Amino acid sequence: MDSSWNNKSVKDLFKVILKLKTVKECEDFFRDLCTLSELKAMSERWAVVQKIQQNIPYRQISEETGASTATITRIAHWLHHECLSVWVVSSHFLGSPAPRPAGFFISFLALIYERF
Repeated sequence: MDSSWNNKSVKDLFKVILKLKTVKECEDFFRDLCTLSELKAMSERWAVVQKIQQNIPYRQISEETGASTATITRIAHWLHHECLSVWVVSSHFLGSPAPRPAGFFISFLALIYERF
């Protein structure tokens, strides 16, 4: 994976995101920072992560989220083989641990922004 995205500017962005305290602050920050298409893509991918964790079939995920089966397959691959951070966050969000994936620590935002 290209690591050129992981630079000082990105680290500074992550630090700022960590300082946001409320949903409203997050809404305002991301709406000012991102296009509607970027927000839609991130929220779509997050919905896909949750549904994969619930073992919902890919076609059903596609119908429910609008994500292509190619995108769902790519997210599932990252989730199950590389992206432990998404597994940790989604497990906390869903309230029960999903099967732990093997692999490397890769940022969720790298997954989201790979298409932009």
